[in-house]
Amino acid sequence: MLNIVVIEGYVTNKIWHWGADLCFRLASYRDSHLPQKPPPPPETNHDQAADYLTVRVVGGAPGGLPVAIHPGQRVRVHGFLGSRPWRRTLTEVAQVAQGRPVVWGQGFDPASTVLEDEVVDVVAERIVAIGRLQGGVSGEL
Repeated sequence: MLNIVVIEGYVTNKIWHWGADLCFRLASYRDSHLPQKPPPPPETNHDQAADYLTVRVVGGAPGGLPVAIHPGQRVRVHGFLGSRPWRRTLTEVAQVAQGRPVVWGQGFDPASTVLEDEVVDVVAERIVAIGRLQGGVSGEL
């Protein structure tokens, strides 16, 4: 089966570790010939709304080489789609969906209800900096 991903975008401020893996959010803007998302609010200073996805770097180093990414950096990620388990309580899901604490019926404990799901990430095999990195060097990360 074919499972190949090549995507460009900007590294957001969300960079974290999940176990030994390095994860970061990538904001990708659609090509002009594709259907567009509704425009973002004017205060964002963007003319397009981005699609966001998570990139996972297994062991924190694609191909065994350490990766140095920075918020705002434009990168091209080569990899494949991979999934990982994700467990959340009903309390966590409801707070995200409602944006505030939810009032539950008396005697019901939403923390005791666990939802098991899978999250699909782009698993990076290669990350290429697009344009210039700090110090005026461009190339593979």
